[in-house]
Amino acid sequence: MGEGRHLHPRQVGGLEAFATARVPVRHSGLIIGGSAGGVMHQALTRMASLAPGTTMVALLNRVARGT
Repeated sequence: MGEGRHLHPRQVGGLEAFATARVPVRHSGLIIGGSAGGVMHQALTRMASLAPGTTMVALLNRVARGT
């Protein structure tokens, strides 16, 4: 397995997280919450600094609350 570059987590504000969470709803109907929106926001932000051909993996959590 090759060496990966592990990035340290950064805090994302609620506005950015929830605004980003709305993007997949509009484009693909995928509904995600604010936490996953924060992960997605960081992934999209950091992609710009990666070399072409780099693979990035971002894990979006899903927590079901209530019924």
